[in-house]
Amino acid sequence: MLISVVMPVKNAAGTVLKAVQSILQQSINKLELIIIDDHSKDDSLAHIEAIGSPRIKYLSNQGKGIAAALTCIIH
Repeated sequence: MLISVVMPVKNAAGTVLKAVQSILQQSINKLELIIIDDHSKDDSLAHIEAIGSPRIKYLSNQGKGIAAALTCIIH
């Protein structure tokens, strides 16, 4: 069974690396991390891309807010 973790992000360059690493280090083998960026204007995406994990799925939310970020994975 695949476990999906959803993490909305907005201007989180200072903390996103630690958060992503913490999630990916869990003992669950079949885990994917869906990161939904709400139009960050800092280096959040660069930090996420630097990890280079195939378990990370990245979506852009175009600045529509946290509620829209969480519902965009449903559509």
